[in-house]
Amino acid sequence: MSVTTGAFMILIAWAAIRSRRMVTDLGLVGGAQPIGASGEVRLPLAPIGTVYVAGEEWSATTPDHRPLQRGTPVRIIRIDGLTAVVEPEPGPSPSA
Repeated sequence: MSVTTGAFMILIAWAAIRSRRMVTDLGLVGGAQPIGASGEVRLPLAPIGTVYVAGEEWSATTPDHRPLQRGTPVRIIRIDGLTAVVEPEPGPSPSA
């Protein structure tokens, strides 16, 4: 019984160590979001709200704490802890 329990403990420790060395792809949910990733405001930023980026909802704010309405397309400019700092996507240039 002791040998079997010891073997299972070694197997679990080996799997845990191996999983810590794994690297996630940037496109996967749970991976770090690259600077410049696009998303959309879900809860208005006044000054803190949420944005939806790459399949995840992030707490977000703007660098100058200006409000943004729901549905506004945004781009990540930096990550500050667990809060994304975003700016509105530049709109299409007006046609002549």
